[in-house]
Amino acid sequence: MFASAVMLVTAGLIAQKTWIRPANPREHWTVDILPRRVVLFVLLLVGYGLALNTVGFIPTSLVFLVIAIRVLSKRSWFFATLVGGLSLLLIWLIFRIVFTVLMPEGIVPEAELIQLFRNLLSTEVGR
Repeated sequence: MFASAVMLVTAGLIAQKTWIRPANPREHWTVDILPRRVVLFVLLLVGYGLALNTVGFIPTSLVFLVIAIRVLSKRSWFFATLVGGLSLLLIWLIFRIVFTVLMPEGIVPEAELIQLFRNLLSTEVGR
């Protein structure tokens, strides 16, 4: 509660000083204040949050990662898809299989994937 009050007071002081200060003619709103990349990521995050429960964790995260990697790295779509897919597989394996964190299933039959990994691991251990 105290931290929230401190943040609110300091935000008010910063806003007051910003309004008093004269505008810099060299600053442009779309370049310096709110660039397109920031707007894109805000829209991506909002879309990710909206689609997560209906579409599911795996496809939603894959789309988000591929677009984010493509935009930030400025590499090819192939590179972004490869890195995003491998990253998502690693994240999913660690959090869903190792830590057993429940994630929104959506359109991907996640229970069948988990059983497939368990079967693969049990046949490898049994040999």
